[in-house]
Amino acid sequence: MRAETMTVDKKSIQRIIEAKEVCTAPGGKKYPVISLKAVNTIAQEDGIPAKEVESTALELDIVPLRYLRNIGTIGLEGQLKLLRSAVAVVGAGGLGGGLIELLARQGVGHIIIIDSERFSETDLNRQLIATEKDLGEYKAIVAARRVGKINSAVTVTTHIEKLTGENAHQLIKGTRVVADGMDNLPSRFAAEEACLLYTSDAADEL
Repeated sequence: MRAETMTVDKKSIQRIIEAKEVCTAPGGKKYPVISLKAVNTIAQEDGIPAKEVESTALELDIVPLRYLRNIGTIGLEGQLKLLRSAVAVVGAGGLGGGLIELLARQGVGHIIIIDSERFSETDLNRQLIATEKDLGEYKAIVAARRVGKINSAVTVTTHIEKLTGENAHQLIKGTRVVADGMDNLPSRFAAEEACLLYTSDAADEL
């Protein structure tokens, strides 16, 4: 068991332990794992977030089955760090939509999506999360809905506005990574300046 403080009670911890199975990873190594069905059942019946069930399982060296193929690369501690991390993605279109989907699949625990635009027909030829049913909807909202379908343990915060020097501190607060999903240089330069300002302000507060 790892040194981190458990976030669920002893009863839930015991249920996680009892739910574990053994699964062989592609490289041939066997791992104790817990299925998505077991995670969701424990979360619903014990009234705790699925992310907390998954985090606790990793603390117990039990791999949530959805992340089994990650473990050979980043290890259990790396997966736990991802679940406890927050990443802001600025722009939820072609590049940003792909980034958001990959972050959700890898198990980043909190994704902040910042985008002020709506989907239009000209997005359908290249933007991963754009569908005909989504036309006219805010990209950030559609992206959040997509994350929920991929990984229900991930927390999503949406901001339907542009990142600026004035609002950056509030929009990306609590993150250590801001991913650029924008499609033009002026917006990228503005975002870079906003992040630098946020970093400077955060350092001054230490």
